[in-house]
Amino acid sequence: MLQERGESVRVFYTSNVEQYLVRNAGWRLFLRNLRGVPFADDAIFIRAYWSNHVMHPEGVAGYRFTQIVQWAKPFMEAFDPQPLLHVLGDRHDKHDPPHRQ
Repeated sequence: MLQERGESVRVFYTSNVEQYLVRNAGWRLFLRNLRGVPFADDAIFIRAYWSNHVMHPEGVAGYRFTQIVQWAKPFMEAFDPQPLLHVLGDRHDKHDPPHRQ
């Protein structure tokens, strides 16, 4: 529906859903579903890293979650061997931003 209206997603907040998806093997299905979202070229994910046993390098002592901001498209490409495909076809989207560290 967003794409039909010419709109795109610029910010996607995952909350702590990742910890449950990884535990229940739903991570790849979640990423596959996200492929249908019309992300803007500069879209970001706001993720929550849960540090039950291993603290994130940028974590704060006393807190179990660390908020992480990442570019959406390069993130998805890094976790899925198939490159992002254009929503209306099977060609690579030439408007993907360069990978940023």
